[in-house]
Amino acid sequence: MSSDAHGDSGGGDRGPASGPTRAECDVFGHSRRITVLQVLEAESTATVRELAGRIAARDVSRAVSDVTPAERRRVTISLVHDHLPRLVDHGAVEWDREAETVSLAADATPVDGSLLEAWATLDDEAFRTLAHPARLAVREVLAGAESTLSVDELARRLAARAGPPAGDADRLAVELHHAHLPAMAAAGLLDYDAAAGAVSARDPLSMPGQ
Repeated sequence: MSSDAHGDSGGGDRGPASGPTRAECDVFGHSRRITVLQVLEAESTATVRELAGRIAARDVSRAVSDVTPAERRRVTISLVHDHLPRLVDHGAVEWDREAETVSLAADATPVDGSLLEAWATLDDEAFRTLAHPARLAVREVLAGAESTLSVDELARRLAARAGPPAGDADRLAVELHHAHLPAMAAAGLLDYDAAAGAVSARDPLSMPGQ
């Protein structure tokens, strides 16, 4: 389940809205990392094996007891070589490699609510695509719009939310047209008519993962 969720367009630290930074989206914009944090918030500390079992069970929609050794092993490898190092580097978790236990960092910053809401309602591919400050802002603006918006109007509304210097409507319109809107449309997050330059929200019931 791959996507271009973290393209270089719009690479500033914050997108055109108050919300998660680009760094936070890069760290928390993966369902497995969110699951790690959710487990640790409930249980304080867990072994790598326990985390792998919980994540594998979510991935295959089965009980933890029904996860196969191969499924658990694949997740363990991804945790050890990718997800846990990223969370440690961000200061979100503490990982005792000798004891093979993971716990929430004492001063960990909570995950932004917009990312948690997306994680809970979207499938993994759509979540990874949406996990970008600009795309989260697009989703919020379209949710509040009463009708279809032109790309220019969407850019103006995003610019107004951000304020200078981030709120450059012309620059945002280019980024929307060439990067964010095509990616979001391909993931089923919105409807985009590139020829007409028109964007509209998608019915929540037809969103990926619903």
